Amino acid sequence: MDNSGNTPLRRACKIGQKFVVTAFIDAGADLEAIDESGKTVLLLAAEGGHVEIVQTLAAAGCNINAKTTYGSTALHIATEEGNVELVNALLGANMAVDAQDEVGWTALLLSALTGQADIVKALVGAKADVELRSSMDMTALHCAAKEGFPAVVRVLVKAKAVLDSTDGAGMTPLHLAAGGDAGGHSAVVKLLLDAGANREVVDRHACTPLHHAASVGQVGILKLLIDGKACLDASDQFGRTALFCCVQKAHVDCISTLLDAGASVSASPAAGWTVLHEAAQGGCVEAVKALLCARAGCDTATDESGRTPLAIACQKGNLETVQLLVETSSVLDLVDKVSI
Repeated sequence: MDNSGNTPLRRACKIGQKFVVTAFIDAGADLEAIDESGKTVLLLAAEGGHVEIVQTLAAAGCNINAKTTYGSTALHIATEEGNVELVNALLGANMAVDAQDEVGWTALLLSALTGQADIVKALVGAKADVELRSSMDMTALHCAAKEGFPAVVRVLVKAKAVLDSTDGAGMTPLHLAAGGDAGGHSAVVKLLLDAGANREVVDRHACTPLHHAASVGQVGILKLLIDGKACLDASDQFGRTALFCCVQKAHVDCISTLLDAGASVSASPAAGWTVLHEAAQGGCVEAVKALLCARAGCDTATDESGRTPLAIACQKGNLETVQLLVETSSVLDLVDKVSI
């Protein structure tokens, strides 16, 4: 043993000296001894990517399912390294395909999260459970959809992964691909829609995938969802429609897309507070223009305090918006209940 605690056998497994490993096996060496991180010689060989040595150790009776102190198996290690050859070798040695590490991650979940379609395909072919969940309460399909890996999604859809399964936040893979968290992946959205994913499932805040796409300004995804007959005027728990979300974030292209599709400009999250009130408050002139063009007379709406969008724009000091509304307003003679 050297100063680092490596025996000749362990060192040979690390650097890939198959003939040395074979000699120690023939001499009856202990193949299950572990180092301070809980690694057996097979795990060390897997870390080094030495496929033949892993196969030799497995054939000699080494525990193929040994785990590190963090619960990682050789299959986890091979997946993290993207070593398809080693993954196939381990599966061929009857490795436990659904082994979970200490936080519940399987090799399938890891490969889906990192977009390794070839490994996902191999694991699915070995009957990996596509519905097992990570510590984040996500299935492999959630992981692939969130990170935007269409090739992985295609494999999982073919494997009959549940399309509308919800994670801890109530989001489906379609929510995540449309805009939730790190979403905004149009190719994945199209795959899920074509496979029959439900467009109207709501998350814990009652948001549909359309809300998520609108909130992050994903106009291409909005068009896909609209073409898929998503409900344009569904309201979240705060009464906001997708159009309202676009106006809040000043996503002008998305506003125009929703308006062209027939989204209502009168839907209101609070008494009388329309999308035009919201746009006037935010001061986005282009948003105000789009809303005014969509429906003449929507500037007449008043909130519960009797304020028109013009009054709101005046209160906020949004001068360009005030000028635009004055030029188009039919309510200049209305008396605001609240001083502006």
